[in-house]
Amino acid sequence: MNSFQQNQSVEVKTLRIGAIVNLLMAIGGWIAYSITSSEALLLDGNFSFIACLVTVLAEFISKAKHRKTATFPFGSYAYEAFFILFKGILILGIIVSALFQNSIKIIDYLKGASIDIIDTSSILIYILSMTTLSVGMMLFIYLQNKKVNGSSDILNVELQSLKIDAMLSVFSGLALIVFSMIATDSPFSFLLYIGDSIIVLLMCLSMINTPFQIIRDAAIELGGGVIQHKEYREKIETIISDSLPDLYQDHDLFITKLGTNFFVVAYVQLDQEMVFLDQMRQVKDDVHKELNQHFESANFELVFQ
Repeated sequence: MNSFQQNQSVEVKTLRIGAIVNLLMAIGGWIAYSITSSEALLLDGNFSFIACLVTVLAEFISKAKHRKTATFPFGSYAYEAFFILFKGILILGIIVSALFQNSIKIIDYLKGASIDIIDTSSILIYILSMTTLSVGMMLFIYLQNKKVNGSSDILNVELQSLKIDAMLSVFSGLALIVFSMIATDSPFSFLLYIGDSIIVLLMCLSMINTPFQIIRDAAIELGGGVIQHKEYREKIETIISDSLPDLYQDHDLFITKLGTNFFVVAYVQLDQEMVFLDQMRQVKDDVHKELNQHFESANFELVFQ
């Protein structure tokens, strides 16, 4: 089994388990919503269900991304970048939808509409179950991604998605338990009715930067822009600097990526008038091999100026 196949196997295994966990969390959120009528828990369940569907799609992309075709002669990594963009848009859509729905609920309450008090009798069980599933899955994804040197964008975005899901489950559940202790004649009794909506609004506002960052980075990748991931960039710069002979050290780098495929160009300044072709090819091959020791897929080019 080559490195591509090993990395793909790790990704697919992780995504399959992730889909099952997300489905369980979705069912848990819907059951909790049916008992409590809490919009926060409905949002949590819907988020997990969409994450489950998208994770299934991610498995097919993981299997196809290394496939070379006439349209994609270097590999179908564009599908991977499109998936990241799509997932970012989905997360943003869920957050914006939740902001809208819960704003309407608060406005209706302020207008005097009749709203039921949230039933929190089963919240503790829900919190413990969801926390165990989400934190356990986050740890599993983190460890699996380390096996591929953290280079899987699909697993990275899955980890971000689970972080949001875990925050929704834990903080909304705990807050609802606290709100349930408020007396009906307290000045804060309004939290018994719209406390969950206030939680959703605050959490959505705190999380909204995440999908924008995912969308921005994916759009830059699809546009062929310079790599945005600082850790990857510094690692590649170090590899190039350590691998190039002294004669080639006066160079500039252009680094871009598309999914898990990296494209690196070293623009080398040479004082000598003649460059030996065999030497150039050997240097290029050596650097290319070194890059592929650290990344799932990398292409390297030398350009002399």
